[in-house]
Amino acid sequence: MEYGIQKAVRGWLAVCACALTACQGSQSSSISASASRAATEFAPAAAQLTTASLQFSAARNCQRVGVLFPEVTLSRWEKRDRPLLEAALAREAPGVRIDYANAHGDADVQQEQAIGMLDRGACILIVAAQDSVKATTIVQLAAQRNVPVIAYDRMIHAAELAFLVAHDSLKAGELQGQWLIENAPREAKLVMINGSPTDDNSQILQRGVMNRLRPLIEQGRLKLVFELFVPNWNSQIAAASVAQVLDANQNDIQVVYVANDDMANAVIGVLQARGLAGKVLVTGQDATADGV
Repeated sequence: MEYGIQKAVRGWLAVCACALTACQGSQSSSISASASRAATEFAPAAAQLTTASLQFSAARNCQRVGVLFPEVTLSRWEKRDRPLLEAALAREAPGVRIDYANAHGDADVQQEQAIGMLDRGACILIVAAQDSVKATTIVQLAAQRNVPVIAYDRMIHAAELAFLVAHDSLKAGELQGQWLIENAPREAKLVMINGSPTDDNSQILQRGVMNRLRPLIEQGRLKLVFELFVPNWNSQIAAASVAQVLDANQNDIQVVYVANDDMANAVIGVLQARGLAGKVLVTGQDATADGV
């Protein structure tokens, strides 16, 4: 169940190791091309990544790495990503000091945290952005000091971004949509509970799902009765919204697309209270223990 995060951490480490040596030679070209392909596919606005943008002198022999995570609404950040990443950094880059901060859902706070880390001498920043657009300021401020920023799991819309390491959210969304197609009744009412509007992954997941579901919606097999992008992936908001939709439709809902496991578990709790658990299709994503 932790395989995805462990695999991701190995990816972050490979990029961080590259940053520590300023990615000289063929390794630079290879990782730059990979980052550019990812940026082109997942966020066209950031497709300007170039090999030249990866030459950040501050990263050479770096002794202080700043790690900025976005919020605590999702259990993964503090319970999985942080300990796995810190342990792996300590193992692979012994002696490097880790400066950690969590923005608790506030993009302005995350920017202040990043400035503080730069002032304290951070020479590489690993940033899981609270807001994919607002975090461009972090990248730009770091670039002014020749400090590379590694976008961790969430794209940041800045041409100066050094690396993006992420899973394929588009494919994940398509797989969710395909499962719904294969299991939904011939005619069904659909509710869509998407992720945070400030997280690019939410938009990409939704696009992947709709790649599969749109033909059925156009054919009338699925009727989309409600859709919401949930601030900060907040499970309570997700559950309350589904409860309201069920009330408005006299519990006549057959499919609930939910973008991740934490929100899905909350939605299932609402369905259980109404005797609908197991009768309404619910998707998840992240392979959390509760979700599995």
